Amino acid sequence: MLNLTNAPEGFLDPVARVVEAALAVTEGLSAREVMVVGAGCRDILHSALGHSFATAATRDLDLALALTSWDAYRTLAAAFPGSVTPESGSGSPMSTSTYCRSAR
Repeated sequence: MLNLTNAPEGFLDPVARVVEAALAVTEGLSAREVMVVGAGCRDILHSALGHSFATAATRDLDLALALTSWDAYRTLAAAFPGSVTPESGSGSPMSTSTYCRSAR
């Protein structure tokens, strides 16, 4: 059975640090509008199912954010190193992997 309280002590701390940093700099973003995706999501689900074996091949953290505007996106992107903005010539999502690695 899925039980999100099964996570070992400190398991979700890296996620909390990154989400708290994003919430602190992005007006109008709430925790309800943040979703962990990718390998981080898989690891959380494995822990919730009671598995304790290692699954991570990387230490990055992928988040999906529901932002209210491009201004909110630009503010958030400017707050994280390695961010990509539409003005930089790429429509790619911002990369926070440098920040996430330092947060873990």
